[in-house]
Formats: sequence, structure tokens, C-alpha cells
Amino acid sequence: MLPATTFLVIAVIAAVELLQAAAVGLLLRRLIRRLAALSASVGIDRLTGSPGRGGLHDTYRALAATGAPPVVLLLDLTGFKEINDQYGHDAGDDVLRAVATRLATLAAEFGAVAGRLGGDEFVLLLPGHTAPDDLTALVDAIRAAVGSPIRVGDNGQTVTVSCVVGAARPATGADPAQPFRTADIALYHARHHHLPWAMHHPGMTHPATGGRHGARLRDQRPMPAVLLDTTRYRHLVAGEVSSDVAHRDDIAEFHQLLEVLAPLSRDFGTDVADLVTFAVTHGAITLRYPVTGLAIQPITRGEARDGGFLVLAEISRTITLTSPQIRARAFVDATDVPMRILEVIAETADRLHTNFRALRQSGQADR
Repeated sequence: MLPATTFLVIAVIAAVELLQAAAVGLLLRRLIRRLAALSASVGIDRLTGSPGRGGLHDTYRALAATGAPPVVLLLDLTGFKEINDQYGHDAGDDVLRAVATRLATLAAEFGAVAGRLGGDEFVLLLPGHTAPDDLTALVDAIRAAVGSPIRVGDNGQTVTVSCVVGAARPATGADPAQPFRTADIALYHARHHHLPWAMHHPGMTHPATGGRHGARLRDQRPMPAVLLDTTRYRHLVAGEVSSDVAHRDDIAEFHQLLEVLAPLSRDFGTDVADLVTFAVTHGAITLRYPVTGLAIQPITRGEARDGGFLVLAEISRTITLTSPQIRARAFVDATDVPMRILEVIAETADRLHTNFRALRQSGQADR
């Protein structure tokens, strides 16, 4: 029989190995989040492998810079939510991948670029000189391709979806998101009038939000360049999102991050950086041009405590604005620490952009 000291040594070794394994697991999860952020930053949609929102905006900007801004076609799937609800999110992923592949094939035939804007919305960027008849033919081809049966799951179950299309003519300007917004307005009108597609024209707007009392005050304010979607955040916390928004493994890692996030921990700044990466990647924080990136720079103070962090806002992929230090102790008494952190970061980044814009308009930004 082994002496008690031997059992103690074995127990200590086992405990050390478990701690090391846990540390490696944490590092691996952080690496995965960094890779997810990197793929998003270079404009690739992880689920479909096609250009994502950032890649589509970059493509539009590059084409516009040549003097040939493209036509924007925005597609919204019909029936996708029902497939997710009936067959599960994996089947929904199969549908999104199949649609992306079909659109990429059509795009190659028409000299266009196809990508996924997010959720069940897709975009095609067409040469600006596309004739009206060719545009109509492409929309018909898109609807036929999207509407063809799609096999999902291991048992080969067949499902179908359809789509509605909004189109925006080529436009000049510094904001590549503007034609996407006008295409979205056209998409709304197509749905509202039960049309297969609609082309945006001057005077076409989204439905009024104010009713007989006029526009709400919040609708008269300019839209923030960095915005926290608190509803999306709460759904992510509750795991109530489809897999095209966040895979269940991502949600599990997010919950682990929330468990260790503590204002006075040594890793607070690093954990905040991971929190922001997750929020941007999964739509809880949205960025509007010219804000093209959001990052956190942890600040370590001394050997035992974290000094908080800096907020870094990237403007037009060329300029990085840096906030004053945000100290960890500011969040100690918060009722919902992660939510409060994201609120402060979104407000800080938007304020950086607003101040920079004011300086640029006054001619002081370049001094």
C-alpha cells in the first residue's frame, strides 16, 4: 500500500495539471475570439466564407474610387426564421451557406460581387453601367436560384426559401454605407407593396415613426457612429439567438467570459477587450462609417492590479483615435457590470468620433 505522502503528491500533480489545462483552454478561447475578430476585420463572413459587411463596404469604396460606383442589390430571405424554428439552427446554417454559394455563382456570371451583410440579408454589387433589362434579368435569376430546394441536415431534408430585393443606383460620396441604406429603403417598399423587388428613387423613405404627433426627438438626432444594441446583448446573454448570429460554442465562451469579468481582477482590461470583440463580432455593438474599427488597449498598473483600459476608435481605416484612461474602479458598483462597460465604451467611441468630426470641420484635425 502506498504511503499517504505519495497520494498527496499525486493529488498535487493532478491539481497542477488540471489548472494548466484550464489555463490553456482559456488561452485557446481567447485565441479563437482574436481570430474571429481578425476575420471580421478583413471583411470575411465566417459562416459562408463570402465577403461580410466590412468586405462589402470596402469593395464598394474601392469601386467608387475608380469612378464607377456599383449598383447595390440587397436581398432579404423569406421563410428563413420558420426553417430555423422547425429544423434547428444547423439547418438554418445550411440554408445560408447554400444561398451564399448560389449568389456567388450568379455574381461571377454577371461580373458582380456577392456577400452576406448579416443575418439572412445578402448583397450583390453590380457594375454601375448595368442596363435596366440586365438588372431585371439578374433579379429574376436571383429569385429563381434562391427559391430552388435546399438540402439540410444529415437526412437530406429539403426546404425552400424565397427573397425580396431592394436596389440602389450608383452613388458618389464618402460614406459607403449610404447606398446600402437606400437599398434597404427600397427593400422595405417592395415588401410593403408585395413586390418581388423595387429600385430606390428620390423621395422614397422608411415609414414615418412619429404618427400624428410628428417625429420623435430621438429620430431627429443624428444616428450614433457607435451604437450598443441592448436588446441584442440581452438575447446573447440569454442564448436566445440563431446560430447565424452566434454559434452555441460562441455563447458558451461568452458565458465563461462573463463569469470571470471582474473590475478589480488583474485581467480586467484583457477581459474587456474580449467582451468588446464578442459584442462587435455578434452585433451587440454596431459601427457606422467613418468608424471602421473598435478596440481596447488594457492598462496594467503595478504587479497585482489592472489600471483599466483605453478605447481605440479607427476612422476610415486610416486614423486611430484614443480615449483617456477608463479606470476599472468606475464599474465596481455597477448593477450589470458587462452592460455598463459596453455602454461606456460605445459612448466613449462615439464621442471620440464626434469630437474628431468637429475638429475636422473647424480645420484643426490635421494640425
